[in-house]
Amino acid sequence: MASDGVTIYSGTYLNGGVYSSTDNGSNWTAKPIGVDNPIVNTVVINGNQVIAGTVFSGIYKSVDGGNNWSAINNGLTNKVIVSLFADKNIIFAGTNGGIFLSKDNGSNWIKSDNGLPNTTITAFAKIDSCIFAGTWSSGIYFSVDTGKNWTAVNNGLTSNNIRAFAVRGKVIYTGTLEGGVCMSADFGKKWLPKNTGLTNSFVYTLAADKKNIFAGTANGVYLSTDDGNNWNQVNTGLIDPFIQCLVISGTNTFAGTSGSGVFLTNNNGANWIQVNKNLNGLSVNSFSTKDDYVFAGTDLGGVFSSRDNGNTWVSANTGIPTKYIRSLTTFGDNILAGTVSSGVYLSSDNGNNWIERNTGLTSLVINSLIIKNNTIYVGTDDGVFSSSDIGKNWSHFNFGLTTSTIKSLAISKNRIFAGTAFGGVYCSELDKNDWKKADSGIPSNNIIRALLVCDTLLLAGTSTGVYITGNNGDLWTERNIGLSNLIVTSLTMVNGNIYAGTENGLFISSDSAKTWTLKNEGMNAFAEKPSITSPKSLNITGGSYIGALTYNKDYIFAGAKNGVIWKQKLIKTGTISVFSDVDINVFPNPANDILYFDYSGGNVNISIIDLQGNVLIKKQVAEGQIDISRLNRGIYFIRIAAKGFFTTKKLIKN
Repeated sequence: MASDGVTIYSGTYLNGGVYSSTDNGSNWTAKPIGVDNPIVNTVVINGNQVIAGTVFSGIYKSVDGGNNWSAINNGLTNKVIVSLFADKNIIFAGTNGGIFLSKDNGSNWIKSDNGLPNTTITAFAKIDSCIFAGTWSSGIYFSVDTGKNWTAVNNGLTSNNIRAFAVRGKVIYTGTLEGGVCMSADFGKKWLPKNTGLTNSFVYTLAADKKNIFAGTANGVYLSTDDGNNWNQVNTGLIDPFIQCLVISGTNTFAGTSGSGVFLTNNNGANWIQVNKNLNGLSVNSFSTKDDYVFAGTDLGGVFSSRDNGNTWVSANTGIPTKYIRSLTTFGDNILAGTVSSGVYLSSDNGNNWIERNTGLTSLVINSLIIKNNTIYVGTDDGVFSSSDIGKNWSHFNFGLTTSTIKSLAISKNRIFAGTAFGGVYCSELDKNDWKKADSGIPSNNIIRALLVCDTLLLAGTSTGVYITGNNGDLWTERNIGLSNLIVTSLTMVNGNIYAGTENGLFISSDSAKTWTLKNEGMNAFAEKPSITSPKSLNITGGSYIGALTYNKDYIFAGAKNGVIWKQKLIKTGTISVFSDVDINVFPNPANDILYFDYSGGNVNISIIDLQGNVLIKKQVAEGQIDISRLNRGIYFIRIAAKGFFTTKKLIKN
């Protein structure tokens, strides 16, 4: 967010593009950037110019308040823009691979990161002629020669994961992940922690004026009135505690949240009000299926249901006080909904009516839901809870769990796995409530947004791609070949094919996640009236943020952050479910030494893959047989490809 004192500008994920308000957020006006209207990560104001940095489309500039935009990307070889800083004709652009500099107001760009590691640049600040750059994992660097050379200034930092800066005179403050706030009064030579009263150390944004410093965290807003020496939480009225950006405009302070839009305070955080009028767009976060129903949980729209495979959607929110749904699951005849700020709700009439189920919960931020036998488990911002009476009562299931924010849950046989925000993966036996770390091989400082059980394998969708384990999490292996976007938000498996939803579309793997193929090019073709709101096409060139995946007996569904739900029909032929009209019969299964194929369409490419993703047999056959006698007893995947189509299914070798 940015303000020139009169107009406030906000970049968005839900619809893409920029919104502006001239009445302190009471009303917002869309300022789309071209036809693609890409997702906007950052907005800065430079004189009469508004400059927007996008996720995949580079940098755009407007000189008429956002009514018209022009791309300014000449020389910009990396178009994933994370941060921007502008000072007259000088503009710095931070990308996910270093810094670019323009000395002519964006007309031309050059790489300008001598001395910097190859890392994501998250924030900029300036004191006098000194420019500071914050990085994702390497701390803070500064330059005194307009970005030509950079030097690390990390002495005293409590964390090297930098997310924000704020400057007051000659004093600079930085917000970090896991390290809270640090301050330097000597141009970064020495940093001092400033965290008294700051009970959440994940600081995503900072804003300061002459009297106040605001810190936006993963648990709301904190205020300091004494130069950061002491902090007080100021969250009254905030229904979404995940604060991504802050901006001060006169006596007003605005907070941009992860999924609930914009909030305003004019009394230093004593009260916040939501100011989202005309800030349109639904964000699809979760799915669940029950009989012939498909349920979708959204931000801004609550729960929707469909009985015709997504052709039409009906609002299903009676009894739920919030329109922000993060998780859904079904339990017998019941549906459970996890909300952002109001806990768990249950419906026993297919979403027509909902009742609260929060007794015993100490956090009402419900990120994930899962069921095993007759026990429900929820992942919250205060750990894991369990209920054995359909949610009437909840108990903490947290022993040994040292990270509180649980983003995802999965159950494999008698073990439950929890994916966290920046705390890795934990595992516990279901009957012991004794959690232990189980994330060797997964990089630290990751968000584990999705976990998926595939037979004896477990997959993790993280902010650095997909990881797989076959030994209960003792060792994970990276599986990112072909995965051009590594921020994985959702995972599911249909007929042996694994689908990964990312911030830039949908990927599919048919070989146990060993390789991935982007599937965006087919979305327009198989989207049959897919939208919860007005139908529109996915922004393939600007990036398609897939927030949720599910399937029923007929379709696979992909929910996007712009409120569009896409579907693809599953066609079953013979004994194999495929996406085409290929007619192949494979038998017997389980098999001993010989596997037979019955296919009249010509040659078939056969691959037999073990659970670790290794291809053990690969050959081309026509109608006939293949010798599998050299395989050991166990479970394998068999991948069958013909005429450009393919399918994967489980094979049991006796």
